[in-house]
Amino acid sequence: MPDKTPYFSFCVHSRNDDHGGDMYRRMKTCYMGFFEQAERHRLKSEIVLVDWNPPMNKPLLKDAYQWPKQSQFCTIRIITVPPYIHERYENWGKMPVNYTVAQNVAIRRARGKFILCTTSDVLLSDDLVRFLASEKLDEDRLYRMDRCEVRRNVTRLHSLDEQLSYCRNNILRIDLFQPELLLGPGMDHIPGLFTGAPGDFILLAKKYWDRLRGIPETDILGRVSGTILCYAAYFAGAKAEALRDPMRLYHIEHGARTNSPESNLWAKLGLEQILPKWFSSRLKKWVRQFLPVRDELTRLGIPCQNSSETIALIVDMFEGKRSLIYNDETWGLRQEQLQEFAVTTADYEAEDQLEVKVNHSRA
Repeated sequence: MPDKTPYFSFCVHSRNDDHGGDMYRRMKTCYMGFFEQAERHRLKSEIVLVDWNPPMNKPLLKDAYQWPKQSQFCTIRIITVPPYIHERYENWGKMPVNYTVAQNVAIRRARGKFILCTTSDVLLSDDLVRFLASEKLDEDRLYRMDRCEVRRNVTRLHSLDEQLSYCRNNILRIDLFQPELLLGPGMDHIPGLFTGAPGDFILLAKKYWDRLRGIPETDILGRVSGTILCYAAYFAGAKAEALRDPMRLYHIEHGARTNSPESNLWAKLGLEQILPKWFSSRLKKWVRQFLPVRDELTRLGIPCQNSSETIALIVDMFEGKRSLIYNDETWGLRQEQLQEFAVTTADYEAEDQLEVKVNHSRA
């Protein structure tokens, strides 16, 4: 009997507001782009979208778009986390999304053999999706890749081919895959991993996500959670591997309040375009450690785990002084009965859905 479970899960979270500017278009470009690529390259997949804390005056994400009615290769599932759950968390009134828990709601419920944790404002290159569709991923690899920043003008283009062509020819900057020894002097015994912008692309086999209990739910923002997860996966046996050009991850620019203070400073001064990459990276680390740069999150009084706390955590994991598992067994809101809507069901699993409906009618 053919396998009716997806090979690949594309896990994202969002809400129907305008966070970062023009979010509606950025989300549509992301979701519909991946859907079309999955169909194009015959990637047996699913999009798992978490609609976190939906605004009361806007439609739910399941109603906000005209989702595809038919699919051969890509199922779209939308899971809604209501406001009363968001309001349980500290600082819930200052941030509309609990990023790490939202990510884990999708990851925990994803069914793919491989699971990508990413954001709702990215486009994958055709070469990347073609590689995913070849089903040659290694279950004992932690896959990371360069992030190419592109202008949000891409969302104004109508066809996927136009969007991808625009991305190829209009890259603002690239966060290159360079192993970073973020731990500092005296830590040469601990490997340096590429931890730049981890929230945009962490690809692991489902067995690792389950074993490590998802993204560490450190705080409402989870700015360093991806870094901790990368090291935990590496220490658990997943070898780090870079997916190289022409495989690309395109990130659509936005005004983010979640950027680090030094990144905001760099953007304001235009230093990314002036300084060599290696010097810019070192200077950022110096700024992070010694200058009291305050960002919007700090001004709002939203606590975030800092770099020294992160380093201490990584060192303790490496030396066996603490578990690689950060969350308890309820990670990803396991205890909650959340509403889920299958807005599009792929042909490869349609028979399973029909059998479930028949069994329910007989019960």
